[in-house]
Amino acid sequence: MPAVISQSSFGLAVAHLRNALPLAGQGLSWVVPMIVGLIIVTIIFKIKVKNN
Repeated sequence: MPAVISQSSFGLAVAHLRNALPLAGQGLSWVVPMIVGLIIVTIIFKIKVKNN
């Protein structure tokens, strides 16, 4: 992240949240958000298929 963003209060909050995620120490902080997104997309897909 550019210094302007990473040193802002928003950037510091994002960095704190990223480090608080499970598996962040192993560089896998993307896994939990990916699983949540996959669940949300699956639910939306099933609702749309059911309505058609």
